[in-house]
Amino acid sequence: MMSALVLLQLAAGPLPAQAQELLAKNGFTVLEGHEKHFFSLYDRNAYEKVPSFISADVVLHVFHARFDEELAGLEQRRLVAALQTFSSGQLARALAQWPRQGAPPDGLVSLALFHAVALALLDERAAVEPRLAALVSAEVKALRAAQGPLTSKACPLPVDATLFLPRGHYEQPRLRGYFLASTWYAQCVFPLDRQGLPGAAAVVRLIDAPAAAALRELEAVRDFVAGPADDPGVSALQPLLTDAPLEVLLAKVAKLPRGRVASLRGPVFALLGGAGTFDAALLGRVGARRTPSALDVLAALGSPAALRFLGRPAAASSLPPGGSYSQRWLEVLALLLGPAPAGQPAYAKTSAWEGRVLTAAAGSWAELKHDTLLVVKQPVVMREGGDEAELPPSKVGGFVDPRPDVYRALLSLHQALRAFEPSGVEGADDAPGGFLRFVIEVSDLELAGKPFPKAMDERLRTIGSELEHLARTRGDRTPPQALVADVLTVETPDQPREVLHVGVGEVDELWVKVPRAGKQVLMRGGVFSYYEFTRPTRLTDQDFQRELDSTTPPPRPLWARPVRSAPRQHRKD
Repeated sequence: MMSALVLLQLAAGPLPAQAQELLAKNGFTVLEGHEKHFFSLYDRNAYEKVPSFISADVVLHVFHARFDEELAGLEQRRLVAALQTFSSGQLARALAQWPRQGAPPDGLVSLALFHAVALALLDERAAVEPRLAALVSAEVKALRAAQGPLTSKACPLPVDATLFLPRGHYEQPRLRGYFLASTWYAQCVFPLDRQGLPGAAAVVRLIDAPAAAALRELEAVRDFVAGPADDPGVSALQPLLTDAPLEVLLAKVAKLPRGRVASLRGPVFALLGGAGTFDAALLGRVGARRTPSALDVLAALGSPAALRFLGRPAAASSLPPGGSYSQRWLEVLALLLGPAPAGQPAYAKTSAWEGRVLTAAAGSWAELKHDTLLVVKQPVVMREGGDEAELPPSKVGGFVDPRPDVYRALLSLHQALRAFEPSGVEGADDAPGGFLRFVIEVSDLELAGKPFPKAMDERLRTIGSELEHLARTRGDRTPPQALVADVLTVETPDQPREVLHVGVGEVDELWVKVPRAGKQVLMRGGVFSYYEFTRPTRLTDQDFQRELDSTTPPPRPLWARPVRSAPRQHRKD
């Protein structure tokens, strides 16, 4: 322990007394950190000659960063054009029915406006049909303001304009229009009743072969990422639309299955509705009673620590097997939260480590919600009211949190995405796959108690530069690591709206005693800082980052709070 203690004093100065006590008791401690990126902390480790602990958080974050970039690239390459083809073609077909003389019927105006608004949102430079210009201009202006409910001539029900605030990777100019138009087709819905069914039928009956092909392109990607839409769409409604009287059609529509995710609108038709994912449905059920937490999701994934925090008995994961990419991401988190492979180090066998893994899973879940916010249906609920045996600690390169089961599952997911979109932005080098294979190899050696080759230690020692390369996903720009996602909306009569946000902020420091070279070596690694809180409005990543840098940052949940540390001057990355 002396070598480790000396290393600690040289690298970081004395830890706070509480951190030292936890380190002695559990073999690890988490200290509040102030680095903006994981790679920044590992660069510090290399500079200060501190061995690096590669946490599961780091591996999960690398996976998120590349998935988010792949999804953004896929949307830009394939879906923007598909949406443009669909909207412009459908608008042209609606306008072809416009009478040469006299006023068009209200239903036709609404149908044309439905697609004209989408087209104007998709491309703000597009020419607007003169016959609809005034209506389109007013609605687009209100939607871009992203404030409050909007009553539209195109939609039978009011539209929540706050959902039109570009968030996540849709803050990029190249995808803002796609985000707005997609949100319009998801939020301008038609109730499946006497009032809304005629409008829904008009939308479906207008679809021709080119529009159907474009729609299939859009739905294929959305289904792969998050699963099928929760609300009835074109494929559900089209077979039912015969020439029968309205009463007969209403009886047929009434037999359609209900969605999984809570909604205040009842059964509706949505042209591009969001998926009803396992976690979204769970948040909706809990949110009707109280403000939910990541703990509710992680408890449903079988986390013993989450179940203890919630005062519930032990239970296995209730996540159904198989499904979409986001469902498989949840399966990875369930694997992380479950029993670890045999041969774990002493620190990983403590109940305290179960709590640390809980924060890792919560941080990864926040990144999942951030990446998929456009394609997942958000619940809206109403409430009442060398030769390693002789290797000195100073030469130890590092250690990987030995969860090869989790990393293999991530590699399988990564390969599934590459197979779905072979022309992705990564090209042939497959850097994320190489990184995942490396941490699997290291983990297997650790669990088998075998020594590391010198090249492996060297790669661990300089892992910061590799993580920086993996983080630079958008050209040469490193996107901010702090992010936030709104996951639930709560409406209460005569009270301000509550929007539940989850996010990850600056990198916390994990100090852990690790068995290497027959010694207990103190190492430092980066882990997620997790936040969850409510606001009356929706926050973008930039809004959240400003709050983190302010004198009153958002609070962290009690179960995810680290040991406080002295403020550190932020570095400009």
